[in-house]
Amino acid sequence: MKDMIKRVGLVVAGIAAVAAMSAPSAVADAGEAAAPGWKGTYEWSPGHAGGMRLDLAQSANRVDIWRANGHANQRWQTYSYGGGLFAFRNRATLKCLWYTGLDNQMTTGPCDDSRSHKFRGTRTNGYWTFKPLADTRQCVDVRGRGTSNGTAVVTHWCNGDSNQRWYSHS
Repeated sequence: MKDMIKRVGLVVAGIAAVAAMSAPSAVADAGEAAAPGWKGTYEWSPGHAGGMRLDLAQSANRVDIWRANGHANQRWQTYSYGGGLFAFRNRATLKCLWYTGLDNQMTTGPCDDSRSHKFRGTRTNGYWTFKPLADTRQCVDVRGRGTSNGTAVVTHWCNGDSNQRWYSHS
């Protein structure tokens, strides 16, 4: 009987060891998803203008900031590729946020596998900074630290200013 208890104990210990090896790490990066795919939908506000949201002016296909209104053009579904790499799909048009070059106003385009719609995200002290995969020296930025409706969202050289910090709202 003692031998049987020992064997059962060894089997249980072995199962526990296998489970521990295959379980996701509790210390994983906040941007790391369990599996690639479309995740939550969020509104994003710039750090210098909390009442404003990342907004798609649909008729012009231009990305700007606009006073929070809860409409679908201010809601962005997040795709996680893992390792802090993301894409953002607008809920009104189902098109992805697109990088268009230094200091150019951002637009949206097809959610394909190009580098134009992939962004490296880093979370620090509750806010996110997003760098286009096409040029990670740049950050998603509100032009000129503007705070009025229709201020363009661009990419600009990363400088750590609050207009390059983004807060998520579900």
